Order: sequence, then C-alpha cells, then structure tokens
Amino acid sequence: MRNYSIDTLKFVCAVLVVFLHTPSHWHSYYLPITRCAVPCFFIISGYFLMGENMMGRMKKGCRKMARIILYSTVLYAAADLLVHRFDFTSITPTYKDLIKFILLNDNPWGFHLWYLGAYLYVLLICMLIERYNKWSIAYMIVPILLVTDLTFGKYSLFILHQEFPYVLVRNFLFVGLPYFLIGAYIKQHQIKVQHNQGILWGGVIFFLFISILENRLLSNLGMNAQRDHYLSTTPIAILLFVWFLSQRQDSPTSFSTLGNKDSLFIYIFHPLWITFFRTINPHLPAWWQRGYSCIAPLLVLGCTMLMISSLRKIKIIQ
Repeated sequence: MRNYSIDTLKFVCAVLVVFLHTPSHWHSYYLPITRCAVPCFFIISGYFLMGENMMGRMKKGCRKMARIILYSTVLYAAADLLVHRFDFTSITPTYKDLIKFILLNDNPWGFHLWYLGAYLYVLLICMLIERYNKWSIAYMIVPILLVTDLTFGKYSLFILHQEFPYVLVRNFLFVGLPYFLIGAYIKQHQIKVQHNQGILWGGVIFFLFISILENRLLSNLGMNAQRDHYLSTTPIAILLFVWFLSQRQDSPTSFSTLGNKDSLFIYIFHPLWITFFRTINPHLPAWWQRGYSCIAPLLVLGCTMLMISSLRKIKIIQ
C-alpha cells in the first residue's frame, strides 16, 4: 500500500527547489537548508521503485523520462530564443555543450534540467544492477561516490586547493546514483523508525545547524566552492526522508496529491517565472522591486502552480 506521506515530502522538496533557485532578499540565510531537496527526490525514487516488478517500472520510467526530457528541452530552448529576441546564434550549443549534456547531464538550455537526464541515467544503471542482481555491490560504492562529490565539489578548495567545474560531480554518477541507492536500500531492508521520531527531528535540526555553520566557515575561509552539497546535506536528506516515512498516511491528503501530481511540473516550470520576473522587474516601480525581493520564491511558486493548474485544465499535461 502506498505511503502518501512520501508524496507530501515530494511537495516539500519541490517548494525547497523553488526557494533554492529564486533570488530574494533572504536567499543567503536559507540557501544551505534547501540543498537537501534534490537528494530527497532521488531517495524517494529509489524507495518507490524498489520492490516487485522493479524492472518493468524502471523501463516505464525510462520511457516517461525520455519524453519529459524532450519536451522540457524544447520548451527551454524556445524560451531562451524568445529572451534573446530570436537570435539563434546565442542559443546554439557548442560541441563542448553537447558533450556535457550527454556525459554529465548539463542541459545547455535549462540549468535545472540536469536532474531529468541524471534520473534517466540512474534508471538505466539500476536496470543493469537488477538484471545481474548486484545490489550489494552497488550499496558498497555509495560512500565512495558521496565522498568524491565532496572532495571535488564543495570541499575542493579546502582539500585540494583547487575548484573544479561543478558539473563534474553534479550529475547522475555522484548525486543521482548514490541517493537513489540509499532509497532502494531503505526499502529493501524495511528499516523501521516508528519509535525514534524525536531522534529523527533532532537529527534534522542538528544537521541543518551544521549546514549553516559549514557555509559560514567555508565562506570565512574563502573556500566556499560553487558546488551545492555540504557534508551535512546527506544526513539531512536521509533523516528528513525517514521521518516522513515514519508518518505513514494510508490515504491521500491535499499536500500529498500536490506532491504526487505536481512536484515534477513545479520543478520543470518554475524557472520560466524566475526569468519572466527578472525580465520585467527593471521596468517596474522601485516599490515593486523591493516587495518582490522579499516574496519572490512564494510568488514564483504561486505562479507556477497556477500555470500547472491551467495546463491541466486544457489537457496539455495530465
């Protein structure tokens, strides 16, 4: 039976992604907290897909994700073309862009669309793992992938005294696969947490504090690399997921329905509104710009959800 509390977490993560991507007056204060959203999405996917008929559901997921990548890429290429006033040369990808797109999921037209390509690649890899029943080996490499992400990502300046392009680790291999496998491991081993909810919340709060502290320390040292994930991001994502998992809901709620039906569309569409407001704001009064800087994430979220509702009514999306 489906646990609808996980769908609620999907909506929470979608909201966090909007707050992560939307610049605002308060952005630097809550930015480290939002970093757990994408890892949570991958953990949720691994948890939901692990089980009976896993191969069939992963094949279906691959077909669905391929369609989503196609239409979302076309959508953002068209939006980019419109922003650049139909200057085709400005949006034509170079061969390096295409290589990064194919190998590292870095979509040249939509910065956030890397997640879709990473998810597709993760499904393909896990189909091989399932076919040859190599889950135990796959679980063993999770710490290696996570440590590699930290070493060449957020802590690259601190450890190696050099910053690397973030796309080298923000991709299917060092983000998508390890967190997907964490979710699969939790499902496969039926981890029980009903009697430890206070510890879970305490852990979430503790590591949120550590995340903020990491950000401040690295910034003060001048070693805050561009990469998103901190050392504390992984425990936050795991503890948050497990806490929602423990809050079992056997029937849907308003938030779980939003998470189940709209979370992916919120993720895909919200940068359109960020671009829209960034384009029109310089032409609007100063009072609007000051107000917008305070409520920007909420406004972008509201416009995105209204857009999704409208597209669903005219049956463009389901």
